[in-house]
Amino acid sequence: MRPHRSHRFAAVLLVAASTLSWNTARAQVPAQVQAPSEAGAKTLAAALSDGLKRWFPPQDGTTVSWKALQVVPSGDHYAVTIPELTVKDAEGSGIWFGTVSMTVAPREGATYAVSATLPDSIPILDKGKTEATIRLGRQRFDGLWSGGFETFLSLDADYGDLSVTGAKNDGVLRIGAVTAMSALKPDAAGAPTWSGPGALAVSKVTVTDESKRELMSLDGLALEGTYSRVDLARVNAFQTFAQRQAAAGTEPPPAETLSALRGLLGGASVRMRMSGLSTFEPESGTRIALGLLSAGGGVEDLDQPLGGLSLGLEASGFSMSPAVAPTGFEPRSLQLQLGIAKLPSPALWRTIADLSALSDTLEEGEADPRQEAAMQRLMGALSQAGTELRLDKVAMDSPALSGSLSGAFRATATAAQGAVGGMTVLLRGLDGAARALQPASGKPDEETAGLLAGLAMVQAMGQPGKDDAGNETRSYKIDMTEDGRFLLNGTDMGPLLAGMGGSDEPEELDGGEYEEEEIEEQPLKKAKKN
Repeated sequence: MRPHRSHRFAAVLLVAASTLSWNTARAQVPAQVQAPSEAGAKTLAAALSDGLKRWFPPQDGTTVSWKALQVVPSGDHYAVTIPELTVKDAEGSGIWFGTVSMTVAPREGATYAVSATLPDSIPILDKGKTEATIRLGRQRFDGLWSGGFETFLSLDADYGDLSVTGAKNDGVLRIGAVTAMSALKPDAAGAPTWSGPGALAVSKVTVTDESKRELMSLDGLALEGTYSRVDLARVNAFQTFAQRQAAAGTEPPPAETLSALRGLLGGASVRMRMSGLSTFEPESGTRIALGLLSAGGGVEDLDQPLGGLSLGLEASGFSMSPAVAPTGFEPRSLQLQLGIAKLPSPALWRTIADLSALSDTLEEGEADPRQEAAMQRLMGALSQAGTELRLDKVAMDSPALSGSLSGAFRATATAAQGAVGGMTVLLRGLDGAARALQPASGKPDEETAGLLAGLAMVQAMGQPGKDDAGNETRSYKIDMTEDGRFLLNGTDMGPLLAGMGGSDEPEELDGGEYEEEEIEEQPLKKAKKN
């Protein structure tokens, strides 16, 4: 089954939601609840047609088309039918959704309870011919739509027993279930901002080829997020801005886009968890497995003088066959937790806007002194705020070698390097790793010899010790001082760093001659003494 550039499986879900994007504010629908009527049906049909045109203008040769909308009052709701909804490019390739059905029930405050239903079978087209078919075993889509803000205030969707099958039986994608939810609530009575959670989950995914060999399987994928102080009026204005640009086929200057984005929300956090991933590549016979991958991050207080950022990652249960790392060095787990605190949000926005505005006037690769000035202003703001970079946890574990790192740095105008702070690195298993790399007989090859030399240098620079379990360790306390020095376990690293970054050319004396003999022979003399 060949993937097509215009095929996005997510479109099955997104179109069901996005086709509801009519602008009831433009249609002058009153705030109070009105019983469905013939006049209301005509207004709704016109608003829906307007919304579809605005949300799906022709773009990059791809068009969204449909037949005349049908809106009929039915008891306490409107029955809406969108016939022959199709997404196609100029070659006739795309997705033929067929007839999409919806119920739209007016609620208080210019909101609407919406349910949507897609056909159970949806063809994927390649130059007008069916290349594959999407099948929905079960489906449910319910949401509360805000006409004034043109967005869903709440959403609850469930799609199950999904499959995408090639027309020539050349492969099958199966998905057990896809669920989605969101719920935004006003932060206070009459408040302009809204907050709330959102989630998306996918479970039991498999991909098989024409021989029914399993090429990929996934137990589950979950995304969870929370939005804080979302200004829905600004979101609506940004959507209108984006729609206007798309309809004109133009791209706005970056500075204009940033200006429209600023102030949309106070903060947001998201976390992704993927479990039970395995892949198989038939040509090379490579198998990869990953037991768990968890990642998350967020921004907070972007609408306040001081904000923050966070990033986290955790992975475990990794294996690969054939192996690409020496025995014992295959990573078993990885953890990462970083954060930035006391981030001056106004200065950051201003710097991004200034640099974006400058980029519109400069040729590629061209430099401008104003860019450096903008960065200097940002550095000044970081120092004034005392912005902190936190390395809360960085850890890696393998059978032969493991290590962890933690520390923090703080921006300050009085520091020679612009910041002060430090971190501690702890390594376990260096001695065992060196023994594991030694060949059973003979000399190590060039690559292994280089690894052994590097391990020896790292061992020599560390402070020996033992952990709680009695395992041998090496620790490295690295400090960046206010006067600009870097200390390793209390020793100034300046001479070492200067040597590593120095010139390979011999040193010139005052008389213009090179002291070649001292440079060549001095290390040898030291080596003999050792």
